[in-house]
Amino acid sequence: MKWSEIVSMTLDLLQRDSNNMRNLNASSSLRPFANKGLILIANKHKPRISQFVLHCVDKIPPFVPHRPGFPKPIEINYVLPDTPIEMPNDFLSHNGMIQYFQDYRDKRLVETKAISYNTKFISVPRPGIWYIYYNALWPEISTDNIKQNQDLQHGRQAKEIELEDTGIDASILSILHLYMASQMIFVEDPGLSQLLLNKFEAEMYELDNSIYQDVSTI
Repeated sequence: MKWSEIVSMTLDLLQRDSNNMRNLNASSSLRPFANKGLILIANKHKPRISQFVLHCVDKIPPFVPHRPGFPKPIEINYVLPDTPIEMPNDFLSHNGMIQYFQDYRDKRLVETKAISYNTKFISVPRPGIWYIYYNALWPEISTDNIKQNQDLQHGRQAKEIELEDTGIDASILSILHLYMASQMIFVEDPGLSQLLLNKFEAEMYELDNSIYQDVSTI
């Protein structure tokens, strides 16, 4: 689903002139409502399940600066045993799912009691590769993930991308217009605003609460 489609659904719901869609899209006046809706969904019912990869070592390797003209090295989170490290910025809460590799052939589940964590910090007890799964916010809808800006570098007009490609689940995108419309009409018609908000919350709790995993290394 594209951002322009969500905007159009919002305006259609309020029976607003769809010719205003481009102006609304350009001014980004609806985007804060969409992002607030994503935060509500993640906090109240369906967070994104993401992973934080830690490479626990006995000794941190020396830093090697990136040399221009050479491929940029993959960033790796090196950590010493029992040393607290802060979770990523999209972190909401721990969900107790942890996998451990002593090496790349040995993959096992780990008891959560073997891990020390509180709030946004976590530490692991021994060397190896640790996959810490956690409840996360959904990606923010921003200018960068509405348009394929790299097309501009080649003299072509930027194209809208499918927001599912940014990591937001399609079922969540399909109900965002209800929240956006409720906030858009809040001052003008509080009664209708509350009706739309109630419908949004009902749809939110109907969402399939399956696990969505971001498999990228943070």
